[in-house]
Amino acid sequence: MTDTYTTMAAPSSGRSTTDDPARSAFIGREPRITRRNAGPHRMPVRPDHDVIVIGGGVVGAACAARLAETGLAVGIIDAGPGVPSATTISGGLLRAYERAPHDRLLALRSQQLRAARPDRPEHAFRRTGSLVLLGARQLAAALRAIAHLVTAGVDAELLLPAELRRRWPALAPEGVAGAVWEPSGGFADPVAVTGAYAETGRLLGVHRLPDSVVHELSTHRGGVRLNCGSSQHTAGAVVVAAGAGAAHLLPSPAHGGAHTRLIQCARFSGAGIGSGLPAVVDLVTGVWGRPTPDGGFLIGRPAPRPVDRVVGGSALSEVDLGEIRGAATARWPWLAALPAVGGEVGTGLYRPAGHLLGSVPGPLPLVAAAGWGGSGFTTAPAAAERATLATLRLLRSGRSRG
Repeated sequence: MTDTYTTMAAPSSGRSTTDDPARSAFIGREPRITRRNAGPHRMPVRPDHDVIVIGGGVVGAACAARLAETGLAVGIIDAGPGVPSATTISGGLLRAYERAPHDRLLALRSQQLRAARPDRPEHAFRRTGSLVLLGARQLAAALRAIAHLVTAGVDAELLLPAELRRRWPALAPEGVAGAVWEPSGGFADPVAVTGAYAETGRLLGVHRLPDSVVHELSTHRGGVRLNCGSSQHTAGAVVVAAGAGAAHLLPSPAHGGAHTRLIQCARFSGAGIGSGLPAVVDLVTGVWGRPTPDGGFLIGRPAPRPVDRVVGGSALSEVDLGEIRGAATARWPWLAALPAVGGEVGTGLYRPAGHLLGSVPGPLPLVAAAGWGGSGFTTAPAAAERATLATLRLLRSGRSRG
C-alpha cells in the first residue's frame, strides 16, 4: 500500500508544532490520505537521497549546502527559470531589525553566522546602512526591538523625522514617526549569493536534479516520493523551500492566513543619484528601495492584493511602472524625473503569523522553510541551520522509514 498525500485537507483542531527556540512553527491541518494498491510483497527500497530540497532560491540553496555539510546525500530540485522565484526580484536587503520577534531572532543568528564565516557568499555585501521607516503605532514595539538588538551587540538606534531630514535631504519622511537605523546594514546581490550557495553545495556533493515542478509528495518505503510528472525521485526526508510554490506541497498552508502575493520591482537610472543613500524599508507605504552598484535605484513592493495563482517572470506593464513610481515618489520625490530601465513581477508566500520553519505535522517526513514575506534573504543562513537541525531530527527519529 502507498499512502499518497494530497493537497485537499480536512479541518482539524489547529494544533501546531515548534521545532526551534525562535518559536517558528508550521500550523496546518491534518492531510487527507488516499490509499493506492501498490501490489503484494513489495520490498523496502532505499531512497535516492537522504534528503531532497525543493526550491533553488536563496533559502533552498542555503539549506542544501548546510545539509551537505553534515555528510548527508543531498539533492536539490527547482521548478526552473520559467517559474517565479522571490529571490530573483529580491532587494537583497540585510539587517538585524525585524518587527516579528521570531524573524528578528533568525536575523540576529544570520548575522552571527555571516560574521563567523567571512568567506561565505555574503562577501559581496555592500554596507550602506539600513533604515526602516515607522508609523506612530509602530514606535513602542520598535524601541523594545532596538533594546533587544543593542543587547545582542548590534549598533541600532531610533531616529526622528528631523534627524532623517538632516542626514538624508533626498529622503522625504512625511508621515514617518521615526526610523530604526543600523549603520552596519546594507544589501548584497541575491542572485549572486544564491549562486554562491549553490556552488558551495556542489563542492560538498549536492546533486542538482533536472529542473521540474514537483506535483505531488507521497509516502515511499524509504521516506518520500516526489512526483514530477515524467520523473520521480525518492528521499528519506524533504525540505520544502519552494516559496509560493510550497503552497500545494504543504498541508493546507492557507490555514492561518497564508496567501500568495505578487512582488513588483523596478529599476531607475540616475547618474549616481542613489549614491550615499541607505537601504530603506518603508513600513508606512509598504515600499522598499536601495541604491544599485551602477548608480541607479531599485524599488520594490508586494502588491496590495493577494492572488490565487503562482505567476511571475514577466516584465512590469506601463501601468504597473506608473503605480510603483507613484508609491515611491512619496519617499524619494526625485524618482519622478528618472527613466525606468526595467522591472519584473514575481510571487511570494506571505503569512500573518510568520514564516513556516520546522517539521510538518503529518505522515510524511517534511520540513518547511517558506512563507518569509520578504525576510527570506536576511534570514537565510539561520533558516538553513534550523531546517538542517529539524531534518536531522526526523531522520534520526526513524519517521522517514515509513
